Amino acid sequence: MIRTRYIWLSALILIMTGLMMQGCTAMAPVQITQQALPLPTQPVLPHITAAELTCLSDAAYERLATRNRLQRQYAEELEVIIKSTHRIRDSPNE
Repeated sequence: MIRTRYIWLSALILIMTGLMMQGCTAMAPVQITQQALPLPTQPVLPHITAAELTCLSDAAYERLATRNRLQRQYAEELEVIIKSTHRIRDSPNE
């Protein structure tokens, strides 16, 4: 009876040790390579003369000017982000 308990206890210890050892195996590190984003060419915007804008009210002209300014700022921020990926890729650590 006692011998059977020792056999079962030994088997249980071996199984638990084996399961614990599987959790300790080293995993291969994940390699992540950053790709430099392509910088799209800036579009050629059509020229608008002051005479073409005379039919706009002052409020509409102000909204149009604000809209153009916000779009330009947004494009400049995106360009900075894209250019930052080029610096990461060209860094001396790689």
